[in-house]
Amino acid sequence: MSRALKIIMGLDILPMSSTSSKSKPKYAAIIFSDEKIIFKTEELTLRKLIKILHRYKPDILAVDNIWELAPNQDALQDTLKKYPPLKLVQVTGSPAYGMQPIHKLAKRCGIHLTSHPTPIETAEICVRLVQIGIGFEVALFEKETQIRLSRTRNIGPGGWSQNRYRRHSHAVILQATRAIQNQLDEQGIEYDLSVRKADYGLDRSVFTVYTAMNEVLSAIKPYSGSTIQIKITPIKKKEIEFIPLTSKEDESPPLRSIIVGIDPGTTTGVSILDLNGDILALRSGKEISRRDLIKYIAKFGSAVMICSDVSPLPKYVEKIANIFNSIIYRPRKSMKVSEKQELVTNYLKKFNRKVSDAHIRDSLACALKAYLSYHNIFAKIQKRIQEMNVDLPIEKVKVLVMRGYSIYDAISILTFKPEEEEDSIPEEPQATDNEKIRNLNEKIYLMIDKNLSLKRKLEDSTAENVELKKELEIHKNDIKKLEEQVEQVRSKTFYRLRGERLIRAQISEVNRQRKTIGELRDKIARLNNEISKYETKSVIMEELEREKLANKIVILKVVENFSKECLESIEIFPNDVIYLLDGSGGGATTAEQLIDSDVSAVITNTLSHDAFEQFRNSGIVIIPSEEVVTELKMKGGIYYFDKDVFDQKLKIYKEEQHEMNRQEAEAWLQNLVSDYRKRKE
Repeated sequence: MSRALKIIMGLDILPMSSTSSKSKPKYAAIIFSDEKIIFKTEELTLRKLIKILHRYKPDILAVDNIWELAPNQDALQDTLKKYPPLKLVQVTGSPAYGMQPIHKLAKRCGIHLTSHPTPIETAEICVRLVQIGIGFEVALFEKETQIRLSRTRNIGPGGWSQNRYRRHSHAVILQATRAIQNQLDEQGIEYDLSVRKADYGLDRSVFTVYTAMNEVLSAIKPYSGSTIQIKITPIKKKEIEFIPLTSKEDESPPLRSIIVGIDPGTTTGVSILDLNGDILALRSGKEISRRDLIKYIAKFGSAVMICSDVSPLPKYVEKIANIFNSIIYRPRKSMKVSEKQELVTNYLKKFNRKVSDAHIRDSLACALKAYLSYHNIFAKIQKRIQEMNVDLPIEKVKVLVMRGYSIYDAISILTFKPEEEEDSIPEEPQATDNEKIRNLNEKIYLMIDKNLSLKRKLEDSTAENVELKKELEIHKNDIKKLEEQVEQVRSKTFYRLRGERLIRAQISEVNRQRKTIGELRDKIARLNNEISKYETKSVIMEELEREKLANKIVILKVVENFSKECLESIEIFPNDVIYLLDGSGGGATTAEQLIDSDVSAVITNTLSHDAFEQFRNSGIVIIPSEEVVTELKMKGGIYYFDKDVFDQKLKIYKEEQHEMNRQEAEAWLQNLVSDYRKRKE
């Protein structure tokens, strides 16, 4: 079949069919090659549809509603993976530009239709609308592909055979990663590479390739062997993009100039400041692709400067800077952790904010260091413009100075340059809502930060212990010298007259030193006790965290009493399980705090009626603590359940609350019917 003519398939779901129902949907379909109908059917199953698509390979699949193909975005993306390469077009509009009924579109475009078009007629109208350029292409995938290399199976516990397998798999993954790098380099395909290093090579590697999947598959094939597996998948868009078939004028306003700090790695941190030093965005994420990061930065404005906290500059940061044509800022030598911590903490005090994510902290530190290096110059610019009494865009002057012009030259350029030749002055964008990025990965990083904090305290206590031991040795030497002096004094002939007073003074000093030694020994004992507690707690935390990540246990967040102050004193994250020791003091308002934190369940005995109703209406499961006390476990002051036991309990009480809601709804409905009948009588 010749591909000179564009082949378009129109599709419409049959009445009484739905992608959400248990029965499989059926469709009416028609295929045009230019003006000629090459296929037509009034009833088509989904399986048959896929076969027809692969037989005729249409360029465009036209529908009036994309949700007739699948009930949600994930399912729609999975469905399109089964189709041959094609464009999916929705002819009735998009969420951004508005939707219009298909019969109104047809009438407006002069397409003949009956008063009640059948599904096959609707499918034909879809094709006719696409032929005259009406509709929106539905973009579900990025023009990016992910290549993931990993072990075929887990190593697990064992002896020499597992060690040999581990060493072999690490070496094979490294070898395969290098081979794929060479293949991509030879093809001139751009990519980013993220790896997890291991003892004898690589434990895992992930390529983000900046081209469509069919081009990647022409050079690299998926593989699954006894040692490693290579998976190649298209990267899904986080949000569906609707692209008009005919171009529309871009009315988006110009954006402001920004300074961007980037901490690259498996987890990437990014911080964005404007040229006044105000924080516009703080974000971290795992395996963020370069395209996603560029889109995210571009939402906030024009990146005048890209910053890094390490030297030499990472290639990932250099590529981002080249794309934005940005100035690169990096310190002469890599910033120390203490320097970054102090810089970020002091700056955030005026905003009453804190940053616990190490990746965000590092990206914010380098952005702040870059901004502060220009802070005095920006103040001079402000003062100079005020003195000259000229109406100039201060932000443009700042950008020119950052690019190497003197203040005088920058002002002169903007004063005498014709208005029509000026670069567009970035304007302030609308502030975006704070994104909810506290997911399971971030909670893991916070736990790791806490663990590192405990280890730092342990190291500080150990160092203090060493210092105290040195001080103890000094005091022992002083005592020895004083005792020698006492003996010398006793041997003198003036022992009775002046010697007694001197000896008493020396003995008093000896007793004082001995008392000091006793106090130091007590302090050392207390520090050793604290060190032991920190070591034990650190080991327990690491052990429980491993079990949690292995989905074996559920760790509880313990709350002493049900009060606003107590809830604000601890960190609560979405999906946390709360163990409320005393729930008697809180009401509906206090319950709202936990509801806003999106916890999954509350374990308690004493709970007010208002609080219980508030939790139940919000879908939060309440589990009586006396029902689970026998299964509740504690280690190192941390309460937890076995995952299977907790899931079983959660299911029981979730069903119980669901039944309670159902009964209340049924009673309400009966009362409503009863009232209606009374009024009718």
